[in-house]
Amino acid sequence: MDTFLRDLITGSLSGNPLTSIVLSLILIWSLIWKGLALWHAAKIKQVYWFTAILILNTAGILEIAYLFFIAQEKFDVKNIKEALKSLKFKKTTKESKKE
Repeated sequence: MDTFLRDLITGSLSGNPLTSIVLSLILIWSLIWKGLALWHAAKIKQVYWFTAILILNTAGILEIAYLFFIAQEKFDVKNIKEALKSLKFKKTTKESKKE
């Protein structure tokens, strides 16, 4: 465990494969929350929050706080489902010729 913490602090990924796995999981976690928060801030036109979330890397902490506590329109899974349903994909020319 001591080697893991030393590698994590120094950023050396070659010393311990566990370090690579943990950093990869943190990166994926952060990207998911950052994407949701950026999408939400852009949707309700909160430029300052969008900029802060884009620039600051907090491993998802700022993004989660924004989505659940600060945003004017509170984050809800139902909102995401409705947004995905409202996306309309254009038919390709081959599909439109068939109809």
